[in-house]
Amino acid sequence: KEEEERKEQERRRREEEEEEQRKQKQREAEEALARSKLEAEEAEAARRRKQEEEEQQKRREQEEQRRREEAEEQEREQQRRRRMQEEQEEEEKRRRIKEE
Repeated sequence: KEEEERKEQERRRREEEEEEQRKQKQREAEEALARSKLEAEEAEAARRRKQEEEEQQKRREQEEQRRREEAEEQEREQQRRRRMQEEQEEEEKRRRIKEE
């Protein structure tokens, strides 16, 4: 009878150990899954940040290009007006000389 009790205790102890090991493996698997999910979320956030930075840089470059083109257009317009002014002044001089 004592031998049977000892065997029963040993069997229960083994079952408890196996259950504890199973629970430990389950915990480890859940932690690994949580870590991989977190890593994936962090990678996605980094990718989105990088994309946003690239888009901002592109917008800045486009705005800079637009400003340069506007400035060049204004410069051309000023030169055109100066030429017209000079031509009018020349024309006026010639007319005054003719009249005299």
